[in-house]
Formats: sequence, structure tokens, C-alpha cells
Amino acid sequence: MKNPAMLVPLVLALCGCGPSAGERQAATDLAYVKTRLHELESEQKRTSAALDSAAKELAASKKRADEGQQQLEVAISKLTASEARVAELQGMVAATTKERIALEEKLRGLQAAETKRAEEQASAEAERRSRATVTLQVGLQFRSGDSRPVSNTDFFLSAVSMASLLAKHYHAAAGHDAYFDMVLAAHYGLDDEKLVGYQKVMASLTASAVAKTRTDFAGKATLSSISPGKYYLIGVTPMGKSGAIWDLGITLTSGENQIYLDQDNARAAY
Repeated sequence: MKNPAMLVPLVLALCGCGPSAGERQAATDLAYVKTRLHELESEQKRTSAALDSAAKELAASKKRADEGQQQLEVAISKLTASEARVAELQGMVAATTKERIALEEKLRGLQAAETKRAEEQASAEAERRSRATVTLQVGLQFRSGDSRPVSNTDFFLSAVSMASLLAKHYHAAAGHDAYFDMVLAAHYGLDDEKLVGYQKVMASLTASAVAKTRTDFAGKATLSSISPGKYYLIGVTPMGKSGAIWDLGITLTSGENQIYLDQDNARAAY
């Protein structure tokens, strides 16, 4: 036999000198316990190592979690600030939108008013251009050769002639010129039929005249915004010992109309 030691237990068993069954069981149990303790020690070492690793991982995870929490809090703070800013900007947008709408409405109103004003101006300008303006220059030349402007004298633009007014309100005596009588009445103002007739004629003329003007110290006067057409230019002036009356038929055209009155186109002058 190659391993004599293996025969010992057998010899002992045959001679009745080996351990009893209880001793053998105890030895077996002891061997098992030792083996199991060894296994448990190994397992404990592995478990301790795993526990240490897990603890380190937990610590690292907790650290990462703390850092993440801080980052989250910062992010939440930034988000809250951003939301507040967005709300503020939305309020500003709403306010500016409201203001813009109001300004656009005002602009439309102003543009409409400007358009209306421009149209009115254009209409007024067209009307002005279609109307007539009369510039008068009135003067008298005396026998002495002197010329004087007819100043501070009323002139009437009438659709009715002085002749028609005289025929209605004054009847000159036989051999008298009705126009000449009117000049005398304006000049001297005697309380007679001439003055009464003159007053009636002038009252009727004043009431029916299309326009009226008065000459300045230079004998100039202006009539504006007159409808073009045919009229009579009527005026009576006493000048010192002289005087004149005009009953001049004229035709006005659109725009400027220059008219000169003197003794040559007067109805009566002396």
C-alpha cells in the first residue's frame, strides 16, 4: 500500500483501539465548524469590503446629491427670477400694446383731421381761386390840374344800378339830373327833397349790396371773395367844393380785378 497512514484508522477499528462514534462525530462537527468559520470569515471580509465600497459610494452619491440640491436651488432661484422678469415684461408689453393701440387710434384721428383740413384747404383754395377780388383805386383830377385820392368813402358792389334805385326812390325836378342831385345832397346835406331821396337810395343800396368797402387815405380799397359776374360799382363822394358819383357797370372774373375810378368814368362829377 502506497500510503501506510491510511491503514491506521482501519487497524484501530479492527482492534477496537480507535475513537468512538461520538468522538468521530465531534471531530466531524469540529471540522465543519472550523471550515464554516473560515468560510464566514472570508464572507465577512468580502461583506466588509463591499460595505466599505457601498459606504464610499453612498458618501459620494450624497455629496453629488448635495451638490445637485444646491444646483437645483440655484436653478429654482434663477427660474423664479426669470418667471418674475417674464411677468414684468409681459406687463410692459401689455402696457405698451395698450398705449400703441391708443396712439394708433389717435394717429388715425389726427390723420383723418389732417386729411379733412387739407381737403377743406384745397376746397377753400379752389373756392378762393374761383372767386373774384376787386382792388379799387379812386381819385379825382381837378380843373387846376391837381389830383387827389378819394379817401374815406364807401363803395358798394350791387346787382342793382343806382339808376334803378333812383327811379324807385327819387324823382328829380324838371331839368335836374338825379345823379347830380345825389352828389349835392351828399355834399351839403340840405333838409330838402334831395336829402330825403338820397337817404332812401342809400338805405336801399346798403340793404341790397353784395359787398361794401371803404377807401383808405390813399384812395385804395379791396373787395374779396366775390362771385364772378356782372355788378354795379356805386359810390358818392363830396370833396371840398367838388364831388362825384359812380354807377359803373363791371364784369368780375375769377382772380384779381383792378378797377380805377376817376372823373372820366364817374356818372356825374363837378
